[in-house]
Amino acid sequence: MTSASAVTSTVRRRCEGPRRNSAEKTARGCNPPLIAKSDNDAQPVLTVALSGERTLRELTELADKVVKVRLERSNGVGDVQLVGGLNRAMNVWVEADRLEAYRVRLRSCAMPSSGKTPILPAAT
Repeated sequence: MTSASAVTSTVRRRCEGPRRNSAEKTARGCNPPLIAKSDNDAQPVLTVALSGERTLRELTELADKVVKVRLERSNGVGDVQLVGGLNRAMNVWVEADRLEAYRVRLRSCAMPSSGKTPILPAAT
């Protein structure tokens, strides 16, 4: 009999190659597939939906910061997943002439919001 860890590792290894080759085809903002061991007895036993007199953004924030945290801290809970809702977004306004004066490219300004560390030129 093959262990669950060995099978998970094999699946992960086999999926890694195609993911690398199709990186250009993947839509921006999509997360890579999640490959994990799963116990059939640990399937969802509870589904919670929120509704109310608040905006979708407020309900999403409430679900993420309050409901999810409380459920995660409950005894015997293995995993809590938030599905749906409205993700946070931000608009960044830049002044092209000021960027040019500092020799900073627009791409460098977008990196902090994407989670990557920007490499900026030192002042001279």
